[in-house]
Amino acid sequence: MAGSGGGARATIARWRSLTAETAEPTPSMLVVSSFTSQPIAPALGVAIHDRTARVPAIDFADYNQIFQVCLDPGLHGASDADEVVLIWRIEDVFERDLHAWGRGEAGATDRLIDGARSLGSAVAGLSSAIAGSVMVSDAPTPIGFGLDHRDPELLTRLGELQQALNRAVDDGLGDA
Repeated sequence: MAGSGGGARATIARWRSLTAETAEPTPSMLVVSSFTSQPIAPALGVAIHDRTARVPAIDFADYNQIFQVCLDPGLHGASDADEVVLIWRIEDVFERDLHAWGRGEAGATDRLIDGARSLGSAVAGLSSAIAGSVMVSDAPTPIGFGLDHRDPELLTRLGELQQALNRAVDDGLGDA
C-alpha cells in the first residue's frame, strides 16, 4: 500500500483491512478518556492486532466520565470489556484546581494532588470490580489555560506538577 508505515491515512486503511478480515472481533476494549478520543481507534486497533493477532472491538465511554465509569462500571460498559483503557489530562479532570494553581492560589497544589490520588483509588476500585484488565495513562503536561509555555520557569513548574500528579495517581492505585 502506498504510504504505509506511518500517518493517519495508512493507519485507517490498515484498520479497515484488519476489521474486514475477522467476523467476530475480540478482545473487547473500552476507552475511557477525559477528552473525545474516538479518533485514536484505528491506531489502537492496529497496535493490538499486531500484538495479539486478533482484531479488537473498541467502544468509547462518553468523554470526561472517568470517575463515573470507575464508580459504576456496569452502567458504562466497563464490566463487559476485556480491557479498559483510561486516558486523562490534568486540564480536563481537574480544570478548576489547575486554574487556581495557575493563579498561585494557596492550597491548589494540595487539592490537585488529593484529586489525583482519588483518581488512582477510583481506578483501583474499578480494577477490583471487573474481570477485565485496566490500564491508566500518565497525564501529559497541561496545555492552554493562559499559561505561557515559552516561560522556562513555568514549564519547569508544569513538569513538576505533572510528575507529582502522576505519582499521586500511582499512590492512589496502591491505597485501594
